[in-house]
Amino acid sequence: MRILAQDLPQHLKRGLANCYFVFGDEPLQHTESIDAIRFTAKQQGYTEREVFQITPNFEWTSLFSSVNTPSLFSEKRLIECCLGEGKIGKGIADTLATLATLPNSTSLLFLLSASKLDTKIQQSKGFSALEQKGITICARSLSTKEALVWIEKRLSIAGFQTTPLAIQDLFERTEGNLLAASQVIAKLQLCVDPQKTSKLSIEDIRATINTDTRFTIYDLVDSSLSGSVNRTSRIFSSLRDEGVDPILILWAITREVRTILALFSKMHGGQISSALLSEQGIWKHREPLIKSFLNRFSPAALQNILLKSKKVDDIVKGRMQGSAWDPLFSICLMLTGVYHE
Repeated sequence: MRILAQDLPQHLKRGLANCYFVFGDEPLQHTESIDAIRFTAKQQGYTEREVFQITPNFEWTSLFSSVNTPSLFSEKRLIECCLGEGKIGKGIADTLATLATLPNSTSLLFLLSASKLDTKIQQSKGFSALEQKGITICARSLSTKEALVWIEKRLSIAGFQTTPLAIQDLFERTEGNLLAASQVIAKLQLCVDPQKTSKLSIEDIRATINTDTRFTIYDLVDSSLSGSVNRTSRIFSSLRDEGVDPILILWAITREVRTILALFSKMHGGQISSALLSEQGIWKHREPLIKSFLNRFSPAALQNILLKSKKVDDIVKGRMQGSAWDPLFSICLMLTGVYHE
């Protein structure tokens, strides 16, 4: 059965299934879904955890050997399989479906995850069998309407009442980024006492956002797109020194690159309309910046940046060793147009 990430908490209240598969490109819902399953599993006695990184050359025999070997430390085990981008091959869904139906699965809980899942895999018979035996959770990007409802619910959980205008303002200032909105709400809990503030105002939200770091990940993206090397370097250093998670910077950059690639595919005769920009979620004040960037870059150059981003993603998620900051800075410089690889 497939459910949406926002429906998972209610599902977990009814008990655990034997197998979960979390996939999707929305980072906050993806992470929170995995954390919620881990937490519930630990509460229900799955005290031992094994993690397998599934690569194209992964030896499945090692996983099945571990699964079939009883644990000396716990009767219940959580087996996690991290698939990365999910482009592992057409036979993988069959293997995962087999895992979900093992005879001793009552003592095993499988948690599978992929940041993206290849469409062919989703359409395969094996994946259909997996959905019948377990729970697949889609952590997809939310529409504007869904994101507004999500923000309102998060504010309510945090103890705040507010107005539709304040919710809209928070949505626009975080540009639909759920992780950024979540961080603002967490900071509101520290700065504004819900017991003393009957209703959260736009001014409360703006005051909290303005006390945030001097620069944001969106400042970095816009500076890179504008071609300003010095300002890009300064913002990048500021974010790094302030301890901003590199995965947030990578998310903002790849999101912008994919949006611009979508614009390239819909342009006619090298021209782009304000309506098309609005359709792709480009705010009006950013139109000159995006139009200028489109005139300076090619789709091939942007595809190359996405390829470089994969290395940073691998480092951040532990699939490769090294620091993510140096290749991440190179990507920013590539966006300025002064650096090529």
